[in-house]
Amino acid sequence: MRVKTTASIVMGALLLAGGVAAQQPINEKWATAPTGEVIIDNMAGSVRVVGWSRNEVQVAGRLGRDARRLEFREEQGATVIRVVMERRARGSEGTRLEVHLPARKGIRIQTLSADVEVEGSRGDVRVQSVSGLVKVSQSRPRTISAASRSGDVQIDAEAEGVTASSTSGSVRVAGAMKRLDASSVSGDVRVSATTPDLRASTVGGTLEVTSLRGRAQLRNVNGPTRVVGRNLSGSFQTVTGILQINGDLSRGEPISLTSHSGDVELRLPAGTSADVQVSTTSGRIRSEIAGARVTPSSPRQQRITLGNGDARVQIRTFSGAVLLRRRT
Repeated sequence: MRVKTTASIVMGALLLAGGVAAQQPINEKWATAPTGEVIIDNMAGSVRVVGWSRNEVQVAGRLGRDARRLEFREEQGATVIRVVMERRARGSEGTRLEVHLPARKGIRIQTLSADVEVEGSRGDVRVQSVSGLVKVSQSRPRTISAASRSGDVQIDAEAEGVTASSTSGSVRVAGAMKRLDASSVSGDVRVSATTPDLRASTVGGTLEVTSLRGRAQLRNVNGPTRVVGRNLSGSFQTVTGILQINGDLSRGEPISLTSHSGDVELRLPAGTSADVQVSTTSGRIRSEIAGARVTPSSPRQQRITLGNGDARVQIRTFSGAVLLRRRT
């Protein structure tokens, strides 16, 4: 294991109390392999990571008020960059780090309240923060895992798989990916990414998907859910919020829309061919699509056939109303 610290930082750690090391500028660089992993630990302040073509790690910035030193450690193929804090650190002024590294290196970042921004990465990206903003953009990594407890999470990238989550912050995902899992407990979740495999959920926020292409599993409790897409299939669930689906349907896989007391509105383009099975305990059922063949099996159960009935749709509610209309 090799440990490296800057001379100015070491001197600052040895001087009188009062944080002489604080506010010391950071300007370090060293050669490294093009692959492997860089681990960054900064409690407060900010972390900005930029991937570049050089086989070199460069760290710039400034130490915060309660930082004792900045530590570099090479260990088992990983480069560790860690801000060592005073024991009674209050984190009033955080450390600002800007790290340039080989684009193919994996990135793992952990912060308490520091905001994190990653650009130009092609390696796996993993970021965890308690209250900081997490942002990944202009990147093409294999996988992204980004989480913040109370901060927002923003992803705009191309990747094979993405997991983005927040407890009370909002989650926004754009770009293109093969698999996406986006979730928040009380924040909004907004997805404009192109993906054939989507899982998204929130408890108290708005769930909005504007470019779905294929299968999805969506869950909401209290907030509204709005989906626009093509070749739609999968499971869409809500409890009390309205559920609005706008797009054409897959002819190969079924789509299920479920609600307790929230209304369900399905907007379909002209020429749609679908077999729609609707059941509700106390909600109203209404179709505004011209030419639809309605076959009621009971006052609360209907079969609505459009065209040849190729796509399969099942809608269930307890007290929510169900409305079918043409897409405008």
